[in-house]
Amino acid sequence: MEKLLKEFPAQCASAIELGEKFNYTLPSNIQNIWIMGMGGSGIGGELMVSLVKEFSPFRIEAQQFPLIPYYVFSNTLAILVSYSGNTKEVLDCYYNLQDKKVPILAVTSGGELAKIAKRDKVPVIIVPSGYPPRGALGYLFFPLLTLFSNLLIVKHPFNLKAIPNVLEGIKEMYLKDFSPLLATAEKVSYTLPLILASTPYLKDVARRWKCQINENAKALALCDFLPEFNHNTLCFLNSQKDIDKKVSLLLLRDPEEEGDMKIAVKFLQRITQEIYLKEFFPLGENKLERAFSLIYLGDIFSIYLARYREQDPAKIPLIEQWKDFLSRSKDVPQF
Repeated sequence: MEKLLKEFPAQCASAIELGEKFNYTLPSNIQNIWIMGMGGSGIGGELMVSLVKEFSPFRIEAQQFPLIPYYVFSNTLAILVSYSGNTKEVLDCYYNLQDKKVPILAVTSGGELAKIAKRDKVPVIIVPSGYPPRGALGYLFFPLLTLFSNLLIVKHPFNLKAIPNVLEGIKEMYLKDFSPLLATAEKVSYTLPLILASTPYLKDVARRWKCQINENAKALALCDFLPEFNHNTLCFLNSQKDIDKKVSLLLLRDPEEEGDMKIAVKFLQRITQEIYLKEFFPLGENKLERAFSLIYLGDIFSIYLARYREQDPAKIPLIEQWKDFLSRSKDVPQF
């Protein structure tokens, strides 16, 4: 996994180039974009919504469950993402979308999804194989964003080719011997990490941190966002003895937080003086660069946390058991 982390900036550069080379004509009747994927294959769609939806005249939605929304018909482009190509929930959606005659675009490294898409003449973005899905985020996000830009689905102001340089900055600062993240990982290692986003576009980044900690470090983690956290979740902070030994707060911040967000952060700092609170600031000039710099930072942190928890970040036996069970189950409902 550490080798994959070192290659992540280059992966993103390669993924942008892959999207630039992909040839696709958007059907003229399309009004909606619906992105569906599970687990590590699904987070890219969620990030797409939180980071660039505001720059699109189209309705763009993403989800990580196999229920096709009511509005998905022939005027919707359904994008199915399965890194392995064998995710049962995604394959179920594929057949149901075909029945509804919904246009489909697939993103995969191969497997059954690539096979049936080729058979049905469905366009496919083929990404490189050999990665765990959670380690292939660059390939599952940037080809789509580049394609969206070329098709004018999204008219964003970002310079995508600046992303790898921002990530190189994170790598130089944190992915090294005596990384400043090591002390944080040691402090957090046997507490419950609660990852908080200080601004709306970082909500899915916080969830990415949670999922990476879950899978790589085999640790329970939670995520939430400000100021909503201050209206409910914070009540647990004074409900237990020795809370400072049980919980750690990891706060993802933005240097241009708005006034209410700054007030929420200030209050959080005031009431958590006895609890370990670590704040993380991104690199970058805009929210796309900042989001991916914090994503990369969280990926690195999860590997260091795995080290202190004596876990192998590459192995996910329970998830593999679930996938095997699901593939053999005949009782999964069709939607």
